[in-house]
Amino acid sequence: MSLRALTWAFDLDHEKITPTLKLVLITLANYANEQNETYPKQNTIAAKTMLSRQTVNTSLMTLESIGLIEVTRRFHENGGKRSSVYRLMVNLPQEPSINDDGPMSNKPTGGMSKAATSYDNDNNEGCQRPRRGMSNTATTDVGEPDMKSRILEPSQEPDSEPKPKPKKRRKTAPWPEDYREQFWNLYPRRKNTSKKAALDKLEKLEREDRVTFEAIMAGLRIYAERMGDAVKKDRKNEQFIAHATTWLNQERWETEEPGEKGGSSDAARSRIRNAGVFV
Repeated sequence: MSLRALTWAFDLDHEKITPTLKLVLITLANYANEQNETYPKQNTIAAKTMLSRQTVNTSLMTLESIGLIEVTRRFHENGGKRSSVYRLMVNLPQEPSINDDGPMSNKPTGGMSKAATSYDNDNNEGCQRPRRGMSNTATTDVGEPDMKSRILEPSQEPDSEPKPKPKKRRKTAPWPEDYREQFWNLYPRRKNTSKKAALDKLEKLEREDRVTFEAIMAGLRIYAERMGDAVKKDRKNEQFIAHATTWLNQERWETEEPGEKGGSSDAARSRIRNAGVFV
């Protein structure tokens, strides 16, 4: 932050300056370095001044046109726009307001004498009428307490690139990158089953982080082997294969246990028909 730039912006008296222009100029000075240069984004200026982006843009062009700032446009290597560099013209002589009689004028106004327009303090020492919003003490040193009370604290320009949020630590083991392919390639096939719906459910389970992928696949291997054997014995048994989404919604991996591989026992047939409730 440049105290010199802030003092200049606060005390600036120019015939074309408006309250809005001065607010934008003071905001630029608040970010300025010792070379009186600054490069905040227009969105940042708008947020600090509570002005619209269009008003900020118009104000910057006006400040440039009346010679109070110099603007250097910047671009990325790929041609994209970057925030411009604004140089505050602190060293230029100040242009008096149209209502001024000249700098440090002692010319009486309204028929009153100079003595009549002065004030006496407690020590009977005359002083000039203070400007509205300013201290009675003339500013001669930017380090004086009165000046410090008028200085805005500098605000740090936010990084142009948002910082990535830290990943939440998982409670279960990370799933492999190809978990979707592994699951779908192993799941037994049947007609009219939705791959997208099944993978959406699988992705939700991965985000919830309450079951390991290996636990799901262990149950699926048993289910796929059992239903595969049933279909080999009779193609009609394909109708008893549960939809993948249904199998996941009902968390069937928790109830799958190795079954009998041989024959078509009553127990095996019963398990196949019971699977029909998941269709």
